[in-house]
Amino acid sequence: MTQEPRRGKRGLTSDSCTNAYVMRILKLAFLAPDIIEAILAGRQPVDLSQERLRRTFSLDWSEQRQRLGFPPASDAPGNT
Repeated sequence: MTQEPRRGKRGLTSDSCTNAYVMRILKLAFLAPDIIEAILAGRQPVDLSQERLRRTFSLDWSEQRQRLGFPPASDAPGNT
């Protein structure tokens, strides 16, 4: 049996999915594609952490690369 979401102060929530969680995850959708690809392939910088990903929010992909320790797009693997 699936639990129906209930309406909280800021919209729909459930016990396992809060608005804060949704906002944190939603930000990841705006990461540069090469950053996502590198993370999924295990090629992320050693010092990259969940906390650093959460704090570093910019829609500018080159700024994301710089803040998160990835090479510029022209130097990233797979880019020519």
